This record gives sequence, structure tokens and C-alpha cells, in this order.
Amino acid sequence: MDSALDFVVTDGKLTEYRGAGGEVTVPEGVTGIAFGAFADPSILTAVHLPAGLQSLDYGAFMGSANLQRVTLPEGLAKIDGGAFMGCMGLKEINIPESVTAIESRAFYGCGALERISLPDGITEIGHSAFCGCASLREAAMPRGLKTLSNMAFGDCMSLPALELPEGFTSIGDNAFSGCTSLAEITLPQSLEKVGYSPFAYCRAEAVRVRRWKPQFTSALLNCEVTTVVTDDPESVPAEYRNAAALGYVRGQGNDPARRETFSAFLTAHAAALCAFAFEHTELLYFLCENRLIAAGDTDLFLRQAEALRDTEGKALILNYQNELGMEHLNAARREKEKSAEEYGDRWMDRAMERDEGVGGMHFAVSGSHRLMTARETIAVHLKALGAALDEDVTPETDYLVTDEPAGETEHHLRARELGVPLLTEQEFREMLGVEGDVYYGVLSISEI
Repeated sequence: MDSALDFVVTDGKLTEYRGAGGEVTVPEGVTGIAFGAFADPSILTAVHLPAGLQSLDYGAFMGSANLQRVTLPEGLAKIDGGAFMGCMGLKEINIPESVTAIESRAFYGCGALERISLPDGITEIGHSAFCGCASLREAAMPRGLKTLSNMAFGDCMSLPALELPEGFTSIGDNAFSGCTSLAEITLPQSLEKVGYSPFAYCRAEAVRVRRWKPQFTSALLNCEVTTVVTDDPESVPAEYRNAAALGYVRGQGNDPARRETFSAFLTAHAAALCAFAFEHTELLYFLCENRLIAAGDTDLFLRQAEALRDTEGKALILNYQNELGMEHLNAARREKEKSAEEYGDRWMDRAMERDEGVGGMHFAVSGSHRLMTARETIAVHLKALGAALDEDVTPETDYLVTDEPAGETEHHLRARELGVPLLTEQEFREMLGVEGDVYYGVLSISEI
């Protein structure tokens, strides 16, 4: 246990430590620690600093290779430059809420430090403050942070994620350079000043931004970016468009709030995304499943599949083209049926006006190809009028409608046998009270 004789204090500042080391408790009344106070810093394993401590001189604990734990008192305003530089065994340190600045190289080379809790009152982190903290896994940025200086967290190779707060304005050269595990980066809209390549040699799986701005492009120089997650994909420059598309598919694809925006984005840029989509098949399948490739772009995708000899991709695109064709056909058919219903209503109205209803009658049709292709449409109209169109001529058939009165079809022969009268097309139209070739025009099934 340390005694008062182990500490030489001058004007409140500890200038020399004469004890045996180990776990050291600096006595109350000490307001500062001078550089070189610990002549042999390697003897320290833990340090408890007193309330009322105001300053740590530059390099106060520099080179304390065996120092593992430090307790800093509330009231300390800043952590001076180089204070714990080279403390390679430091694993735990509390940063008081009173601290507003961490100066240059404060924790440089603290390779065993795994987590650091930074108070929200910190506004600035100095040059290389945490550089070389290779084991650092947790370091949430303070909400009040404004500035990160050059190499502030350089070579923190275990740091997995970074979220810079709104209000943050300036990031220095290589601030996170060499953070090879940095998979997620969140950049704020408030960022204005960007140094050279702050994320050099990082491999970001996801970069999160609300809306892209030029500073982000500068910030990500020499950073490998897989996806961009954003609310505004059209703000993303062409060089990150692929990443924005993949970011939506991986992170926001089921978000209804963004679906309309991203559907329009993906459709508009599908051709430019083609080659990238074949490299990332989750994007290709998403485009197809959600019908986001315009019909005019599908041949480009097909050529890409053929160039890559991608049989699975080619089958996917061919199936997509077929489904698009069927959708177009069905849409056209629905439009025809809608028109048929509308014309059927008109025919009924006209027949009622003429007081010449055909309700209860049975008709059959035989003749030219043009007439036969209109059978389905004629059946719709007759049904609307309470009549029926029979497949064959039967004893119940009232009329055979034909444009070939002298025909020798089975229908014609059966009509003659049963004495079923023939109607020309013109007579049929007059019976229904319709003028013109209505059921051949817009409605003809053969036109679909």
C-alpha cells in the first residue's frame, strides 16, 4: 500500500512517484500529473486519480506498458495529448462526463483497449487520439461531437461500425484509415469539411446517408463500398448507383414507405444496373419478381445472360419476358371484355327502344373466319339481351347467322335439315337494333 512518502507533490502537481508500483491510488489534493512523474512507468498496473484533478501533462503515463486500468475523476475537462500513449496493456478506462476534448495521441497505440465510452459533451477528438487501438470494438461517437482530426481512429482494425451524429461538421485526413473491419458507416447531413481519404482501405458493407451530398463522395475516396442505404436514391451519383440499388434490396426491400420511390429508381436505371445485377443475383431476382425491368430493356438482360453463359439467368429472363407478354395479353383481353360489356349494354338499350327484344331466342353462327372469331363477343351481347348462342344447330335454334348463305358446313346442313332460317349479318344487326359493324370493330377477338 502506498504511503504519502511515495509521492512528491509541488504546487498541487505530482512530480515524482517513489513507490513500488502495482495498483496506485494518487492522494487527494493532487491537481495535476507532471510528465515523467513515474520514472519507471512499467511498474504500474492500475491507477486511481483523485477528485479535483485538473490536468494531465503531455505523456503523463506514456509507455506504461503494464497499466491495465485507470480511474479518472469527474471534473477533469480534457485528456491531454499523449497522456496514455503506448499503454499497450490498457483494457479499461472511464472517461468522465466533464471531459469535452481528447487531445492528440491521448490513447495512441493502446492495443489492448477493447471499448471506450465517450461522453456526449466531447466536441473534438485530436490527431491520432485512438490511432493504433487495434482491439477497439466499441466506441460510440458522442452526440455533441463536431470535429475528428487526422488519423483520430486510424488503424483501429477491430472497429465494426461508426455512426457520426447530426451536427458533426469536420473529419480529418485518414481519420479511420486502415479500419479494415469497419462494415457500417453512417454519415450525417451536417458534414461540411472532409480531409483526404478519411476511410482509406476500409471495406464498408453499408454506408447510410439520408440524402447524398458531394462531401460523401470525397469522404469515401479509396473506401470499398458494397451498399448505400438512403431515403433518396436519385441523389446518389452514378458511381454509387449500383450500391444504392443493392442497399435497397438488402436493407429496405420490404419497406412500404420507400417502395414507390425505389421502384421508380430501379425501373429508370435497370439498363445501367444490368451487368451488376448478374454479379449480384439477389438484385436480378428482385427486379424480376417485382416487375421492375421495362419490356424494352429485357433483350439487354437476355444478351448479358448469353454473354456470361448464365443458363439460370437466361431462363429467368425468358420466363420474365413470357410473363410480361401474358400480362399484356390479359390486359388487352380485359379491355376488350370491358368494351364488349359496354357495347352489350348499348345493344340492349337499342333493342328495347325498338321494342324488338330477342330474349329467349337461340342463335348459332357459321361462316367465314372473320365471323367465327367474333363468336365469343356475339355470345356476350346475346347473353346481355337474354338470348343464347349455341355451339351447334339444334331443334331449339331459332336462327343461324351466316355470311355464307350457300355454305356446306355441318351447321348449314343441319339448319336445312331442321328448317332453321338463316340470317345475314345485316339482318342480324337489324334484329338487334344496331347499325354498322359493331361487333367486328373494336371487339373482335382476333385483334387481341
